Amino acid sequence: MPRGDNPKSKENLSKGRRFNSESGRKAQIKSAESHRMNSRFREAGREALTDEALNSMFEAIIRKAESGNVSAFKTLFDIMGEAKKNPEDSQENNIVFIAEMRQPELPPPDIFEEE
Repeated sequence: MPRGDNPKSKENLSKGRRFNSESGRKAQIKSAESHRMNSRFREAGREALTDEALNSMFEAIIRKAESGNVSAFKTLFDIMGEAKKNPEDSQENNIVFIAEMRQPELPPPDIFEEE
């Protein structure tokens, strides 16, 4: 039940459920088909790539990352398993530029602090 008196929240409840038993079954079948297709695609890719081809691709990514390509660097970190999967699980290190602190200016001698 919605809290408060917002008319939109009550209106959304009257639209009905997104899934009923029939539409939920259709969505599950569609999802299962796409999972099967994706797994077959990954398997075909693994079979088609040889060790030499993988090594040459990996070396190309390393060369691009060394030349300053940021997306190649991110891809390299992801391949190596160094990319953050869940930021809450890993410790985050931030490098921050801290500007040089200047001493605050003193007020002019004719201004007195109020007590």
